[in-house]
Amino acid sequence: MQRAIRDRFAGRLPVGSAVCVPSGAINPKFLISAPTMEESSLNVSETLNVALACVAAFQAVHRQNKEAPGSIESVALVGMGARTGRVPARVCANLMWTGYTLFNDHCFEDYDDLRSTIIAQLDDIENAPAGKRVRIAPPARRTSRR
Repeated sequence: MQRAIRDRFAGRLPVGSAVCVPSGAINPKFLISAPTMEESSLNVSETLNVALACVAAFQAVHRQNKEAPGSIESVALVGMGARTGRVPARVCANLMWTGYTLFNDHCFEDYDDLRSTIIAQLDDIENAPAGKRVRIAPPARRTSRR
């Protein structure tokens, strides 16, 4: 994992990016790293970092499956940002659900496009009705899901 981060991101994996590497095990076959914070133990409860990290993790699945079709068939995620990042569980779940639905709708060309889409559409999320689930509209220049 550290080598992949060093090689692809000059040693520092930004929020809204992810790496996927073979685990060397039978199960899970791959490990994905998608940070929710720039430095350890930051409070990210007032940020979009959970959505950025979740979408980036799913983007890594798209990229791996593009390289080797069907190589990742299922994904297990922790509550991204829920403990150390102090994101309330309900907010965490909603942001992760938003990331998952976007995964089903769109495959981004790169992580910059991913970050700009998430930030543009969720920047005012705190003003959304409390019980309403937010769905991100894929960018106009749609690419194939697989």
